Amino acid sequence: MTGFLKKIKNKIPIFKKKKKFFKILSIDGGGIKGIFPVTILNKIKENFDTVFFKDFDLIAGTSTGAIIAAALAVDYSVEDIANLYETKGKQVFEKNDLSLKSIYKSRYKTSSLKSLLREKLGDMKMSDVKCKIMIPATDITNGKGFVFTQKNNAISLVDAVLASTAAPLYFNPIKIHESLFVDGGVWANNPSLIALMEVVGKLNIPVENIKLVSLGTGDSQKTGFFDIKDEEDANWGLIKWNEKIIDLLLSVPTRSIHKIVEGILDDEHYLRLDFKSEKEILLDDLSKVSTLKEYAVNEFESKRDLITRMLDI
Repeated sequence: MTGFLKKIKNKIPIFKKKKKFFKILSIDGGGIKGIFPVTILNKIKENFDTVFFKDFDLIAGTSTGAIIAAALAVDYSVEDIANLYETKGKQVFEKNDLSLKSIYKSRYKTSSLKSLLREKLGDMKMSDVKCKIMIPATDITNGKGFVFTQKNNAISLVDAVLASTAAPLYFNPIKIHESLFVDGGVWANNPSLIALMEVVGKLNIPVENIKLVSLGTGDSQKTGFFDIKDEEDANWGLIKWNEKIIDLLLSVPTRSIHKIVEGILDDEHYLRLDFKSEKEILLDDLSKVSTLKEYAVNEFESKRDLITRMLDI
């Protein structure tokens, strides 16, 4: 009788085992705009009692997303992460002095962000995380992209996050061993593609067994950053490019990567949660925190059913 049951149980729906998916959580970079993915994650936690390091097999985060990814990977409360973004923004974006010499300095003090991360993550190493993690950064000593994972077990988790968040012009590069690192957003502001490549290429998991939730940090509705009339302007120096060059470097690859991943994974396996704004929101615009939270709540409510399906709830 037992043998007979084994033969028929997979043919009867009630006996079928639920398919096990490899789940990826990807979080974009974007400075203070990280309040958007944090708020969505907080809503997911509140509604579905999600334990992120258990319910996702891999968490990837770039820049501000690296802060969130690292915190989730060591089981830091998502409510507390959200609180940090709301209450510590001024501490993170502490300006360097405004003397004439400041033209040679980064806009903000790296020491302020480092102090906050040390307070929350202590002396944890990359090996102390509770799930697979990927933190992209850019090695400007050797001119290449770099991804911090558990394999970099001796590297401080704080240092890896600082490297990924060191946006040019905003923060100083971070030295780790014999290399200088800046923001991973230079090449992977949206880390979903490198996460997908890791899982398919190195872990040999087929795409049909993968579910990927990608959290953005906003996209302006305008199609570009300069008007065609700007061509008449002869002053295409640092002042012209200053803030726009960073946003351009982050936005264009982010949009492109989304399209690539969307072409690889169908709607059953890929969900992108993001928002569009009429105007570009800068990385350090603390005045937009309430607006970003509102965008996040609206996105969560409008995509609740899709989120439920992606989490297999």
